[in-house]
Amino acid sequence: MNHRAVGSVLFAAFCWGIIGLFIRPLSALGYTTMEICLVRAFVTAIFAFIWLAWRDPRKVKINPRDWWRFFGAGIVSFVFFSWCYFHCLLSTSLSIAAVLLYTAPIFVMGFSVWLFKEHFTLRKGVALVLAFGGCVLVTGLLGGGSVQIGGTGILFGLGAGFGYALYSIFGRYGLMKYSSLTVTAWSFAFATAGCLPFVNWGHLLGVMAAHPQSVWGLLACGVITSAVPYVCYTAGLAHIEASRASIIACFEPVVATVMGIVVYQEPVTVTGICGIICVLGAVFLLNSRTQKAPCRE
Repeated sequence: MNHRAVGSVLFAAFCWGIIGLFIRPLSALGYTTMEICLVRAFVTAIFAFIWLAWRDPRKVKINPRDWWRFFGAGIVSFVFFSWCYFHCLLSTSLSIAAVLLYTAPIFVMGFSVWLFKEHFTLRKGVALVLAFGGCVLVTGLLGGGSVQIGGTGILFGLGAGFGYALYSIFGRYGLMKYSSLTVTAWSFAFATAGCLPFVNWGHLLGVMAAHPQSVWGLLACGVITSAVPYVCYTAGLAHIEASRASIIACFEPVVATVMGIVVYQEPVTVTGICGIICVLGAVFLLNSRTQKAPCRE
């Protein structure tokens, strides 16, 4: 059992789960979501390239014919997922957006069985149901009251889940030839380029000038909620199946829920506690027999 790989994915989910601690104050200062995405992508790319140059400069180089692996992970996944998710947030509630986002493991499971010939087992199926059901409960979608969602919100939400899933798929293709750091570095170099058309530079620089201290918050957001978790997730993906890694990453909304309770004094609900138990059950179920994936590290 590769507990290190599972721990790496769990730590990545933890870092993603605390993103609200950075997004809320940065948004309050006037930063847009795509501006924050650009900084996250740029910081991740720089972080990974510097680390590579220090540890093993030979791993910085890639074969130009492999560009599609990193284009897919950086632009088709990260940029597309971010764009869809932010539009979904504008079209529906946070809880519905989060649930639609976590359809990602379903997409990963299907792609993995088709492309990588992973076996669909009863264990995976039960874990998938537990994880998705747990996300539904954690987000409070079944907490009562009328829920309204339009077709546009559903499409954007499913698009976000689909794009989110593609990082595991393209990341796996990258790991077939390159190290996890190389995959992360080049994927987010492409992601940085993909974010540029969506950013108003005049607005971004204006907010920075008005709140110079916020630059440190942006950098911290980039390192803690993007650079570190994506490096950890990609490293874990090198040793466990993509479908398993995606389900384990459902630990993210659990962390977000706990952070909301501890930091923002959000109410504790019975459905939320049940959801946390379901997600943790899925993680433990998968971790009881973890197989190593045949990737290069």
